[in-house]
Amino acid sequence: MSRSGRAAVAGGSGPGGAVPGTAGGTAAGGRPPQRGPGPVRGAAVRVVAGLLLAGIAVEAAVVECFLVPLHVGRWPLPVSVLAAVVGNVWLPRSIARLTGARRTALLPPVLWLVVVLVLAAPRPEGDLVVPGNLTGLAFLFLGAIAGAVGAASTIMAGRTGRIGTGNV
Repeated sequence: MSRSGRAAVAGGSGPGGAVPGTAGGTAAGGRPPQRGPGPVRGAAVRVVAGLLLAGIAVEAAVVECFLVPLHVGRWPLPVSVLAAVVGNVWLPRSIARLTGARRTALLPPVLWLVVVLVLAAPRPEGDLVVPGNLTGLAFLFLGAIAGAVGAASTIMAGRTGRIGTGNV
């Protein structure tokens, strides 16, 4: 086989099989070669991103629990309720977007609820992080509702089937 025959078999007409005027030739079908992380590296990045956001969810829950008894003078300051609602709507959407799997949206609210329930239980020494006052109850209730809404809206996003039509 001649030198020009090998170049034609290799997929190009220039030296080394490259198409003249392109940097490095083209892939099958005339498309430029795919660049970027491979599938294994991309999967590893998604797993690490998911683990980092899960850790952020746990840390946010701990900080929010310690903010529940915050007062300014004798008036309670419900910063923890706002942080729980915003965090439990934002974190499920973020983890699903970064990992590429909608079901991972369940992870942040479940971790948040586990941390909050552990810190809401009284310790043997009598310590209590999340008190049973109005702010504490609003924190538990609204944070759990926000987590359910954040996870459900993320998981259901993109589904085209309606209930009762047989499409799932």
